[in-house]
Amino acid sequence: MTQTYSDPALAQRMKRREVPNAPIDMLAVKGDGPSAETARAALRTLHETWTLISDAAKNTEVELSELTKVGDRALKRGLKAMDNAHETVRKQIAFTDGKIRDVVQPTISPQMAAEIRSLVRSDPAKALLMVREDPRISSAVLSGPASLSGVTQDEQERLKAAAIAAHAPELGAQKHEAELALSLMERMGSHATAVLASKLHSWGNAQPTQMDALRKAAAA
Repeated sequence: MTQTYSDPALAQRMKRREVPNAPIDMLAVKGDGPSAETARAALRTLHETWTLISDAAKNTEVELSELTKVGDRALKRGLKAMDNAHETVRKQIAFTDGKIRDVVQPTISPQMAAEIRSLVRSDPAKALLMVREDPRISSAVLSGPASLSGVTQDEQERLKAAAIAAHAPELGAQKHEAELALSLMERMGSHATAVLASKLHSWGNAQPTQMDALRKAAAA
């Protein structure tokens, strides 16, 4: 709830100091896998930084010039944690991708791959059922251009999804969880930069307990 002030001058000063609340879904990371935990920790750091800046701004004893300097350092620390988490989760996604590929695209001979593709080409309507039955079939279909199996690129992507669901469901779920975590971090990092950086830079000139906590966040 926005507080109202009877003094117009005070109301104007407080409006300038007002920082929007951190997004309610900032900490809504789903899952309990390593990628979700990594994202959750980074988002928690950013959320705490956001809250410290917001709380300090509400205290009129805090000079805005000081808050700008300390808040900027704290925000950079929070965004650095996000960057590190991005890199970690991207590596986790790449690692999971490799494990998925090992399962749904096992090594088969070129001759077997050609025979399977010819079989799929003869009846593309049954391709979905076929890749679900045997990972060697999904390997042949996915390891070459879609046209070799008589399907479109979109159809090949659907066949890949079906093969993962059939032969590597847990790995597929891990990758999906990681991709959701990465997407949330990217959105929240961009949002924090747009809102907090803009607010900090808008404060040109202006030290109690809130600043102590914010300094600790900036120096950690």
